Amino acid sequence: MGTYIPHREGIVQTIVLESLTRYQAYANPPQVTIDRLEQFAGCADWSKGVARIRCEDCGHSYFRPFSCKVFHLCPSCDQKRTLLYAEYLADDLLLDLPHRQFVFTIPKILRPYFKTDKRLFGEVSRLIFSLLSEFFSLAAGQELLCACVVSYQSFGEFARFHPHWHVLVLEGGFTRYDRFVYLPIGADEGLLKVWQAAMLSLFLREELIDQARVNMLKDWKHSGFSIESETRLFSKADREALGQYVVRGATCAERIQYDQDSDTVIWTASPKGFYKGKSETFKGFEFVDQLAAHLPPRRVQLVRRYGVYAGKVRKQWQERPGIYRLAPEGWQKGHPSQSQIVQAKPPEALCVKEAVQVPDGWSKLRKQSWARLLQKVYEVDPFVCPKCHGTMSVVAIIEDPKELAKIINWAKQQNREPPVTVCARSPPVRALVSV
Repeated sequence: MGTYIPHREGIVQTIVLESLTRYQAYANPPQVTIDRLEQFAGCADWSKGVARIRCEDCGHSYFRPFSCKVFHLCPSCDQKRTLLYAEYLADDLLLDLPHRQFVFTIPKILRPYFKTDKRLFGEVSRLIFSLLSEFFSLAAGQELLCACVVSYQSFGEFARFHPHWHVLVLEGGFTRYDRFVYLPIGADEGLLKVWQAAMLSLFLREELIDQARVNMLKDWKHSGFSIESETRLFSKADREALGQYVVRGATCAERIQYDQDSDTVIWTASPKGFYKGKSETFKGFEFVDQLAAHLPPRRVQLVRRYGVYAGKVRKQWQERPGIYRLAPEGWQKGHPSQSQIVQAKPPEALCVKEAVQVPDGWSKLRKQSWARLLQKVYEVDPFVCPKCHGTMSVVAIIEDPKELAKIINWAKQQNREPPVTVCARSPPVRALVSV
């Protein structure tokens, strides 16, 4: 297993730091956008606070700076969120049944409306679930309770503004008696026509376009509307892998190069994708402007759950054996069935109705340590001492500016001279905290 190296300034962060002033003059963004960019610029900034992690055996220690938690912008923080949410989908949410991915796209002429109204995507997410529910119910010849997770992504390659919806759909649905009806079908020409008509009706209803524009779009030979539904998911590994893809961030630091002297950003596409390794060049402020376009409003969730996966229905899973037996194993461990709950109660308690309160799986995962994710992705353990392979732990959180200045000066000294191991000593008096 490799040695953990604390997070340092990344290439996207460098571009933002160098180009923020020019971006403000170029785009005149709202203050909330500037605040989030500045918060991201301070990611892993030692002057804003560090955690000291020390070996319990030999006393070796290192410092880990705080992360910014600016999701949808910071590649490092986005990676943690992506991994956790994919685990949540595979371990705690998606039923142990076949799923299919649907990808809904719209013509270029309608895309700018989602840049000016960053909440409009939610209306479309609900619309997609409604269309799919009708699609599967019609195929079954009866009304079904369907299930899907809709993830809105506003970006394509090169961080271009390209709103589209990734939808993880249960292949089928449940009858009123919770009997599952399996329907391994994908999108057809009829569903595509319904998707186009529903979107044009939505835009007309919201008074974003007029009837003349609707008629023009209907007359186009190639409408720009599309639905892709070839990808199917059968295993837990499939669900987790696709989960990572549909909730990923807009940037990929490995594909980006930056020349500070000329203020030039070069983004090289994946050789396996549609663009076959093509490169595009931006000025730093233009690149920042493209990234800022993908920042959602605060506390707005881009991933929505519907049908069987909606929070209201999930609370009933324990009371519905037809669904409970198909629930993922990770969820079942924390949610005993109603029969198990009754058997576990003493006879005198059976007459008392008592709600079983179990923390939501996504909430529990978010609190798990970053150490486990580092082991999973990079095969390094930040709590294994690189000197003696003993166990390390967090012994202090340091936020005092004077102490931080001393630590920063010490760290600079280590870069100029051969590494010096910090001497073993008792931890600070301040209460120990976990990171």
